[in-house]
Amino acid sequence: MIYQENDELLEKILKEREEKAKRDGGDQESEDKDLVDILLKVHQDENAEFKISRNHMKAFFLSNDRLNLDKFF
Repeated sequence: MIYQENDELLEKILKEREEKAKRDGGDQESEDKDLVDILLKVHQDENAEFKISRNHMKAFFLSNDRLNLDKFF
């Protein structure tokens, strides 16, 4: 099923980025961050003005016509 394949791919990307951030200790330079990193940071911020879920992030990525998922690997 296409939805399940996309969901699995996006979940894999999110998990890899979270693991990388933990390994790096959050020391990633701001120039090295992309939209995935920024959205994950907002997702994890309990004091964020807007709360976003993993499903919100995945829906955004899937609905964005100009997004090229290959660049997030």
